Amino acid sequence: MKADRVGKYRIIALLGQGGMASVYLSVVAGPGGVNKLLVVKLLRDELSQDEDFVAMFLNEARLATRLNHANVVQTYEIGHEGGHHFLAMDYLDGQPLHAVLRKASRTGVPLDVHIRILAEMLAGLHHAHMLKDFDGTPLNVVHRDVSPQNVFLTYDGQVKVVDFGIAKAAGAASSTQAGVFKGKLAYVAPEQASGDPVDRRADLFSVGIMLWEAIASKRFAQIDSQTAILARRISGREPRIRDVVPDADPELADICDRAMAQRPEDRFATAQEFRDALETFLERFSRRIGPREVSQFVSSLFVDEREKIRVVIEEQMKRLQRETATEMPMPMLAAFPGVMDPTPVTTVERRAEIERAAIARRDGQAIPPAPESITGTHSKSQGTLGAANLSRPPPAETSRRMMSVGLAIFALALGIALAIGLGVIFLIKPAAPPEVAATADPGAAAQIKLSITFGPAGAVARLDGVPLAASPFVAQVRRDGSIHRLDIEGPGLKPDTRMVSYDKDVVVALALQPADPAPPPVDSTPLLATADASAKRPPALSGPLPRGPIKGRGIDEKDPYKQ
Repeated sequence: MKADRVGKYRIIALLGQGGMASVYLSVVAGPGGVNKLLVVKLLRDELSQDEDFVAMFLNEARLATRLNHANVVQTYEIGHEGGHHFLAMDYLDGQPLHAVLRKASRTGVPLDVHIRILAEMLAGLHHAHMLKDFDGTPLNVVHRDVSPQNVFLTYDGQVKVVDFGIAKAAGAASSTQAGVFKGKLAYVAPEQASGDPVDRRADLFSVGIMLWEAIASKRFAQIDSQTAILARRISGREPRIRDVVPDADPELADICDRAMAQRPEDRFATAQEFRDALETFLERFSRRIGPREVSQFVSSLFVDEREKIRVVIEEQMKRLQRETATEMPMPMLAAFPGVMDPTPVTTVERRAEIERAAIARRDGQAIPPAPESITGTHSKSQGTLGAANLSRPPPAETSRRMMSVGLAIFALALGIALAIGLGVIFLIKPAAPPEVAATADPGAAAQIKLSITFGPAGAVARLDGVPLAASPFVAQVRRDGSIHRLDIEGPGLKPDTRMVSYDKDVVVALALQPADPAPPPVDSTPLLATADASAKRPPALSGPLPRGPIKGRGIDEKDPYKQ
């Protein structure tokens, strides 16, 4: 694979990088000089050998090619080129919702426009949730990462759901282990945070949080530790919209409360039902809210950014055209055997003047003036001009001299063109090659020490569902801030559960107590979520969670808004 090319896609700009893939703007050259802009999503080099990440990426690819809806980004091709897995999808000219909210400082987003965006987003989610296999079997798709980062707004007012990278679907090649959740902690549903099985209603809870933020004009999960957010989410001790905005519209507050119900069965049954409720609310507004209003709002925020990307694309396309032009093979210059001057000749008179001057120089004569009127046409069969006084071919000496002059002029023109091209290339910041950009991960090498001691004899510890070999268990792991679940149990012992965060060295020492003779019904809620658990045990390690999860089990909780 060439450094600036993935298959047939010519890379022209790096658009962004995530924990799993890099996203590039590319151009595909078609016949007749027709070019099309597309986005190439390329699995990062360091993950290409990881079976879990490859399986996750291919699951996204299989699902993405099946999705075909106006509110879901369209994927055209899955490919594997030079050891790289990639997706080719629509280029969306616009901004992600989290960038819009940051630019507008949240308080500047009109409520009706914000609700229209969520309604269109629900339409895309409903299409994904209801998707069926070719034999009619429901795929039971769950996005599991619904958040402002994964909603894209185009400058012409379209709303697109993007990034089904961790989506769950029936028949997927990879699955999430018990006790592990995927997604952004600030927006996940309680059952998702607990690592329990999820269905499409988990996505609706996430949209409910986004609706809460639209009404309150602030983030739902403030700058708290990950442990505190997780404990409140699992226990259901989070503020309802009326607690924060007492004068909120009663109809809209009821919609928000239902979407964010703690139990899935108390929420909307489908995304379409949720959308219908928002549409009914929007009908009360005096103005119609549609793509035009969304377009006007988003476009007004990003005038400068839109112009910059337009200039970059225009310059890159010009560069591509120049490079294509300089690749013309030399035999093309022999199209006119009788005239070897490669400079453009626009008239027959100019061509005749060149030949007359060459003949005069050979014979030592003064250069005769050009006749007032020379007529004639170029003969494709003979390669000579049709004027009577130029019908005979020039002598061999003249041909050799003219060939030398022509080649010299061509060399000069080619040198000037290359100099101009190189100057433009140095002025324009080129797109980072996939191999270089994909490996830019400054914190990839950071390691922490993981030490887990458990007992008594017979106790078994599992980290993210994987049994630990012995006690004490000591290992070096990547410091990425991801949260992991530690379960310890044994025959005749009270089980225990801890949530640990890979943001600094982890030291855990647990000694299980004997079980009561008549134990109460098992409570599947992790002890971290109870009010008295924090007093009995040291809290799990907390801290910000940077991008770059291990094995796809991390939590991307980077705050997308200015606080």
